[in-house]
Amino acid sequence: MAFVVSVIGAGRPSFWFDEAATIAASTRSTRELFELVSQHDSAHSLYYLLMHGWFSIFPSTEFWARVPSLLAVGVGAAGVVVLGKKLSSRAVGITAGLFFAALPRVTWAAIEARPYALAAAVAVWATVALLVAVERRKVGFWALYAVGVMLAILVNIHLLLMVCVYLCVIGIIRAPRPVVLSWALATGAALAVLLPYIQFMRSKADQINWIRPLDKRVLFTVVQGQYFETAVWAVGCAVAVIAGVIVVLLLRKPAITGFWRTVAVAAAWIIVPTAGMLLYSVFVKVIYVDRYLTFTAPAMALLLGVCTVQVAARSLVRIEVVLIVFAVAVLPNYVHQRGDYAKFGADYSQVADTIAAQSSPGDCFLLDETVRWRPRPIRALPASRPEAFENLVDVGLREPATVPNFLWDRSLPPDRVVDRIADCDVLWTIAGKNPAVPDHERGSALDPGAQFAASPAFGVPSALGFRIVERWQFNYSQLNKSVR
Repeated sequence: MAFVVSVIGAGRPSFWFDEAATIAASTRSTRELFELVSQHDSAHSLYYLLMHGWFSIFPSTEFWARVPSLLAVGVGAAGVVVLGKKLSSRAVGITAGLFFAALPRVTWAAIEARPYALAAAVAVWATVALLVAVERRKVGFWALYAVGVMLAILVNIHLLLMVCVYLCVIGIIRAPRPVVLSWALATGAALAVLLPYIQFMRSKADQINWIRPLDKRVLFTVVQGQYFETAVWAVGCAVAVIAGVIVVLLLRKPAITGFWRTVAVAAAWIIVPTAGMLLYSVFVKVIYVDRYLTFTAPAMALLLGVCTVQVAARSLVRIEVVLIVFAVAVLPNYVHQRGDYAKFGADYSQVADTIAAQSSPGDCFLLDETVRWRPRPIRALPASRPEAFENLVDVGLREPATVPNFLWDRSLPPDRVVDRIADCDVLWTIAGKNPAVPDHERGSALDPGAQFAASPAFGVPSALGFRIVERWQFNYSQLNKSVR
């Protein structure tokens, strides 16, 4: 059900900057990929390798690039059900699984060609493996748990914080001393094996220098954005459910089986990683981004699931009512997530679709980093949909990204490629949207607008006799067709 809920409209939103990075990295040869991640974007090495295999079978379109995340959400939802049942009851497991399927952070991660959904799924099943190892107390199950920990860290280095969560879990379930020792040995072995990788990732800390420092909005981000995105009413539902539990317990209603244990595990899973990333951001280096904590979304689902069952006193009708109200509350956000420009307003796919439909083989295109356009670099746009540009002549290309092992191709300024531009008959250029002109217009010589007119991407071709004859505008971008 989680897969079905998330797959609707999965291919509609445009690719954006981060997804373009996935396409650019994963569609390289294995050798080129290893050379890239040894220097850049190292945190997603395993995910890129998995996607490299995926793209060897399926096309790198908007839909198929997101299918692995959709599958991961399904696997994660199954894990939440199992985990809820082991900690409390079958009713709690299923209710938590349904909350997980509807949680805005999860439905967002499901259609994101990045490792967030996979991280959540791995975190869930590593936690299940821990509980099974505690129950069975056999070497094989502790080895399975250790493998789960290693896989989690390889998927996302931030899942290293789950080790601290598991320490809390061991305390919450009051594990006897032999179990604590086994856990320590299994965890220590997993970390020892990954120590070179962890040290390597520490040396690459400058790769996240783009993250903005914490500000006064951080509390809002943690309370709402981290799990509910823009779904304000969903936050209200969550608060109401938790407040309802407090009222029920104050009325001395008996707690359901495993209630306190489930609440404690979920709270540790939410609080420890969130507090860890915030404190690290304050005192060491800024690393907090709400989407990086997607792996804690299963904990929020567990918390809402167990609280709902407690408030509903195991009544199926009452549980259904709460779930339906929550689904209605998140619906506007869900619809927004599946809009054309849902990915931070990016319109990469719309530009690429227009290029593919309107251009002819042998046409030229020019990308200039000095043009007003967001987010930079502009080279991320063609990297997200390379097939749309493959029959065009890239007149501004300095060198392909694979030569210096960069993520994006490198450009030369227009005044350095005058001779290449002079050989073109049709030239396509991309700039920032001009709200003062229509979204589509034709003419013998369209006005470039003040912003674009001041850029070399217009000035150099104009001096060679090029004039804009057709223009398309999208959410952020402007696509110009020029002829001589």
